[in-house]
Amino acid sequence: MNERFLEAVGPIVVKEVRQGLRARVFAISFGLLLLACLVTSLVAAAEVREWDVQALGPQYLSLFLGGLSLVCFFVIPYTAYRSMAREREDETWVLLALTGLSSRRIVRGKVASALTQAGLYASAGAPFVLFSYFLNGVDLPTLLIEIGFAGCWAVFVTSVAVALGTEGHTRMGRAATHFLVLGLLAAATLGGIVFGANLAREGAQWLNEESFVIFACAFPVVLLTTAALVLEGAAAGLALASDATVKGARLVFVAQLLLALMGTYLGASLATPAHRDLPVVASILSAIFVAAFGFFSVSERDGFPRSQPARTWLTAGALRGWKLTMLVLVAGAFAWAGLHQLLPPGGRNFDRTLYAIFAAPLYVGLYLSLAVVIGRLTPMRRLGEPVATRLSFLVLVLAAAVLFPVAAVLAGERANDRGWNLLNPIFGMVNYADRLNLSQAKAGIAMLAGGWAVSAILAWVVLKRRDGARIS
Repeated sequence: MNERFLEAVGPIVVKEVRQGLRARVFAISFGLLLLACLVTSLVAAAEVREWDVQALGPQYLSLFLGGLSLVCFFVIPYTAYRSMAREREDETWVLLALTGLSSRRIVRGKVASALTQAGLYASAGAPFVLFSYFLNGVDLPTLLIEIGFAGCWAVFVTSVAVALGTEGHTRMGRAATHFLVLGLLAAATLGGIVFGANLAREGAQWLNEESFVIFACAFPVVLLTTAALVLEGAAAGLALASDATVKGARLVFVAQLLLALMGTYLGASLATPAHRDLPVVASILSAIFVAAFGFFSVSERDGFPRSQPARTWLTAGALRGWKLTMLVLVAGAFAWAGLHQLLPPGGRNFDRTLYAIFAAPLYVGLYLSLAVVIGRLTPMRRLGEPVATRLSFLVLVLAAAVLFPVAAVLAGERANDRGWNLLNPIFGMVNYADRLNLSQAKAGIAMLAGGWAVSAILAWVVLKRRDGARIS
């Protein structure tokens, strides 16, 4: 019975949990967390008795959640990242793959073991979190939302940390990734603590606001589906070249955007007229999301694995990744625009915001296509894929965001001048959403569409020519 249970859970999870529970980090973190919560509880009890102060719940709930956040949003994800990174550095993941474990099971096992340890910390801190409810000032819905958000955030942060552990194929790349992970985890922890403290104080008021209710419904879904997408992408990147697979990641990607479209329609149709500009916000956010996905999909190796001879859109390869990204951008733009037109007008400049819906995906398509061309036709190609294309995209976006405003200032105009910043993905997007009139928006969209079409044709020609090379 015990062997069956261990087999069902997974050998990776069992090994990592055993190793984690025996580690000195777990003993120190667990002991310090319990000690801090116990001391804080005694101080709270003394304060209530001595001063008979009411509504201490938000203050102490913030303290308890802050301690849990340090462990669950920083210590555990960082430990999971280091565990995955060591597998890459020592090439031990190849041995795991030879035992019959797929890359998907390896990645999921790392995340599951980390979340199991996070559950132990959470179970230890749960009585103290519940204690804050009896200190008054915190209602039960707010407490449940706090716990739900914290759990989803822990899943997301841990998934991203493990996925980054699969990156970094060189010593310099691993060093850069290490500092990136530290920065991201620090920001995620700080953001979680600040948001949790504000929600503890203002949760009762926020629950009466329509926008927060929409956010509370959408936020967990976005985090969990994005975590699933990140893990599928990590599994595809970790797989051997002969077994490269991107099917799971691409299916989750498309499914997530369809959920976003349906959720936006539902939320916008139920919202008051003042909040019916949701399709505009959703289009911009989804374009950013597609840019993050395309950053990896268009920089895949050229060709396709020998084990996947059928050239479907779910087969690995930069050409198919680029095609899927461009298709989603075009379909998404028209879907958001159609949803925008179906809803009754809401907010100011309802008609002008339609152009902002088209501008966001056009910027993404333009810069991803240019990155493909530059990464594969210029001397940057010596860096190899996927580094060349990814670096080209980052350089292009950074240059456009900085050089155009500088050129506008040197020409005697404002930094956010509408003409100079037409191709600026930051100021340009802001101008479409707020500063351009209808005629300027139409002309700008036409120029962006033309630039995207030219760059897309060049990218398609380049990728088509190089797609004959199979992954060796």
